Amino acid sequence: PAKEASEGPKGASYASKAKKQPAIVITGKARDLSADQLQKVWQVVDKGLLESALADPPIDIDVEGTARQEGCLLIWPSDAQSGTRLLELLPAWRWEAELGELTFYKESERPRTRRHRVWVPCTSAARSPEELVKLLKSRHPDLPADGIVAHGKVEKEGLGFTAIIGLST
Repeated sequence: PAKEASEGPKGASYASKAKKQPAIVITGKARDLSADQLQKVWQVVDKGLLESALADPPIDIDVEGTARQEGCLLIWPSDAQSGTRLLELLPAWRWEAELGELTFYKESERPRTRRHRVWVPCTSAARSPEELVKLLKSRHPDLPADGIVAHGKVEKEGLGFTAIIGLST
């Protein structure tokens, strides 16, 4: 099973490890995962790795470590073959419906977005970043499906909220 690490595997910095072997990323398709969702994702990964190791015949996936960062789970496989196997197995594992649709990819393939903050007053009809994303996508159908992403929301009680929205390049 995977061991958790805050800096990546074996104390290496994230940047130095990504140069050697790209991390496998698990995140929500439409938005970043919350801390509780990340914990559930990590538990499914841990269970999946254990079941793979105990399978007959065993499926060998070597993992250097994991980290929870920016609404996603990063998994550092020890070699390219383990990374490929992990990417093949992840979609088949039993994911809870409350996690929503998840995406799995190598860190080197991660879609980049620039985060923007949008203040939404309490008098607005928009009640969530997701509603703003739907509005932007309907007004700009030429944008790619993952071109606008809702990253989160910071509320100020009675005043409104700040929507944190990612826009792709």
